[in-house]
This record gives sequence, structure tokens and C-alpha cells, in this order.
Amino acid sequence: MKKGLLILAAAMLTLSMAACGNNTDDTAATNDPAATNASETAGQTEAAETPAVPQGTLTVEGAADEVDMGKVEGEKLSDTTPEDSNLEASGEIGNFEVAIEDAKVFDYEGQRVIALSYKFTSHNASPTSFSSVLSTEVTQDGNNLAPIVVLGVEGLNTNSMQERVENDDTITVQETFILSNEQSDVNVVVHKYDDPSGASVSKAFSLQ
Repeated sequence: MKKGLLILAAAMLTLSMAACGNNTDDTAATNDPAATNASETAGQTEAAETPAVPQGTLTVEGAADEVDMGKVEGEKLSDTTPEDSNLEASGEIGNFEVAIEDAKVFDYEGQRVIALSYKFTSHNASPTSFSSVLSTEVTQDGNNLAPIVVLGVEGLNTNSMQERVENDDTITVQETFILSNEQSDVNVVVHKYDDPSGASVSKAFSLQ
């Protein structure tokens, strides 16, 4: 009789200890901050949506896709004779082809701004941006115009100047400057950074 009672008591004690162990494991898992944080983070990641990138932000990739001078609200300028009449508005500069295309003037934050567009074709083996190999001189009365960052204007994204172009691909890029006056012609020259006296293209625009 006593032996039977002892065996029964031992069995009950064993079951009780096993149940406590399981409860302890469950409690530890529930109170583990790392596990809780990981679960919350995973939930937040799944719920988060990719935010839209506002037009004209500092994003470079795909900037040329926003370029459309036809959508830029402003006065389109007519062509006139450049300061160096021997230069053409388009041509080859090293491994690249450049064409100075359009110009528009518009008001931006209380200033008169000119937007210029260029067609840029790369024949370089590695991806290359306009601004990494070419330089522009934009002047009025022989004085360089100050560049300006313009944001939120439809059809305009000057980050296109930094977008890299694959071999034999073509994109249109833009840049913007503050006019020094509203009478003088704007003269534009494009050449290689390391060879300003070498191959160049040029075009001038009339404000009259």
C-alpha cells in the first residue's frame, strides 16, 4: 500500500514539474524584448508603403524621364547668332554627341530663370553623365549666369545632368540659371571639362 502511494506521488510530482517547465518557456518567449521588437518591426515593414518621390527631388536615377520642355510653363526663346558664329549648335565632343536644344524663361521664387535643354548621347564604354565630362558656359554680356536649383516645376528636372547614360544611349538633360537682365542675349557654350579650347558647340537665345 505504502509503495503504491509513493509511486503515485512521484508520478504526480514529475507531471507537475513538466507543466511548470512549459509555462516558464512560454513566459520567457512572451517577455523577450528582442522577440517582441522583431515581431513588431516585421509587421511595420509589411505595412509600410514605399513613399512617392516628389518631382524635382535629389533623386538622380530616372530624372531624365521627367524632362519635357513642352510641359515647362514659360516663354520659349527664339534662336539668335551665337558669339562665336563658327560653332554649330550640335556636334561631337570626344566620345559624346551634344545638341543645345531649347530655352524657356519663367518666374521662380521672385526671380527670372532660364531653363536650357541639351540632347546628350554617350559613346563611352562605361555609363557616363553629362555633368561628369562636359562643362557649360551660360553668359549674358560676357558674364556667367548663376545656376539655381528649381524644384516642383512640371517638365523640369536638373538632376538629369547627373544621370548616367549607357553606351550609345541618348537622353535629354536640363539646367537652370538666374538671368542678370531681360534684354541681353543668352549665349551657351558646351565643351569638355579638361579641354575648354577644344571641340565645342554653341547656341544663343534672344530675350527680345
